[in-house]
Amino acid sequence: MEPLLTALQQELTRVYPPVVAQLNAGASDQAIQETEQQLGFPLPEEVKNLYRWKDGINIGQEIPFKAHFMSSFGYFASLAEAAETYQYSVKENKELREKMFQLFSDGQGNLVLIDCDEPSKDYGKILLFDPFAVDEKHTGLTVLYDSLPAFLETMIACYREGIYSFKALATEEENQPEEEAPYRAGFVSDEDYNKYLDYDEDTEVILRTDPEREHTISKKLNPQAAYWKKKR
Repeated sequence: MEPLLTALQQELTRVYPPVVAQLNAGASDQAIQETEQQLGFPLPEEVKNLYRWKDGINIGQEIPFKAHFMSSFGYFASLAEAAETYQYSVKENKELREKMFQLFSDGQGNLVLIDCDEPSKDYGKILLFDPFAVDEKHTGLTVLYDSLPAFLETMIACYREGIYSFKALATEEENQPEEEAPYRAGFVSDEDYNKYLDYDEDTEVILRTDPEREHTISKKLNPQAAYWKKKR
């Protein structure tokens, strides 16, 4: 795990240093033990090592929200956020299995989870929960990466090969707000409304991905993951 984490930090530093600056310091063993007590089950050693490296990312105003994303599936959740998600979302959601621990989130309801239930056939695997894919035939859960090391290896490869990059798609001059302003209702203050008028995601430096190439390399590095076996 340590060589993978070192390589990931090196790639993040090379590609976009501000995201590295937002990563929290590593969690102490005591903090990890307290989280396990809250959860009611032990975390795999690989997960503990991940959080000893960094305790998630601090979502702040220094960089755009999507610049906090380290993967196309979202940002790295802190222990505190993951424990809270388990208590109020995972534990209460009948579509999710017990002993599933959040690692990443996109802030829109999609969760990247690791199965921490040793008897489970998916123990140690990384799964994606997509609440919008839930229906009578589907739980919304799909194996996304074969393991936590495979997840890290895939992210590293995506950075090294330019599949992941941090950039803006256009300049401010090319993306002026349309003449007709959006509907005013729903904004708490004039300040929030004006920020919305000025915002254009294409001008923000955020994580950009090449979906086709990501699919190819993820499928290669995660042969057991059902998610990448589907045509996209």
